[in-house]
Amino acid sequence: MVDPPEGWRNSFFKLVNHNIFEGTITFFIAFNTVVMASKVEGMPGHIDEFLDSLNYLFAAIFNLEMFLKLIGLGSAYFNVSWNIFDMTVVIGTDLGIILETFTDGSGFSTAATVVRAFRIMRIVRLVRSQENIKIILDTVVNIIPQISNFISLLFLLLFIFAALGMNVFCGVVYHDLLSPAANFSGIGDAVFTLFRCSTGEDWNKIMHDLTVQDNCINDQDYDTFIKNGSTPRACGSNFAIFYFLAFTIIIAWLIMNLSVAAVIEGLENAKE
Repeated sequence: MVDPPEGWRNSFFKLVNHNIFEGTITFFIAFNTVVMASKVEGMPGHIDEFLDSLNYLFAAIFNLEMFLKLIGLGSAYFNVSWNIFDMTVVIGTDLGIILETFTDGSGFSTAATVVRAFRIMRIVRLVRSQENIKIILDTVVNIIPQISNFISLLFLLLFIFAALGMNVFCGVVYHDLLSPAANFSGIGDAVFTLFRCSTGEDWNKIMHDLTVQDNCINDQDYDTFIKNGSTPRACGSNFAIFYFLAFTIIIAWLIMNLSVAAVIEGLENAKE
């Protein structure tokens, strides 16, 4: 809790902490979001200019809000992470407007467009008015260290399965789902293929493609592989069934569910 300042700053302190002030700013943020979403390709020039003028007006309002809070709260303004976020968005928006104004048609126009995208971040400020959403976001931030351990374990197991798959299924002849876009010909391709399978997308079809033993070459060696123009012609193996069942149970079910359990635990702790 911030102690009210004495003297002339006390009036600003009461103003920025009043519910009407917060409600008004929330209204302008929502209105600004609608204005930004109203722009479409090929709209008449006068409407485009009108929407730009509204965006400049909103920028001025949010600058005024920031200065009022800086005066009323003083150094305590920087003790709240949301205030720092607000300041970053306001400064980014101002920088975008400056670049847009003074670099029209120059090499900095792309940079101006990127910086101007800071306006979109104002939407996130609506979270402050929704207590339940704030709880969820705070929970996500608080469980990042715990989730990072699961993510590290996930990628370690993913790499182990990818290395095993590359050694067993490298060069297997392509079929329906086993293709240049999803195969085990290299460690990179194997990791991306398994990452796709971890989402549940057609992993069983890839598994069946890796068991096919028709129109293929048994024990294809490297010389045969080069002779065939580096075209995968090796036969599949029934080991693919055990391989993908183990992968699905360990990664797609066990690790993912542990991550969900960590999120649920974090939500329970946040509510308490």
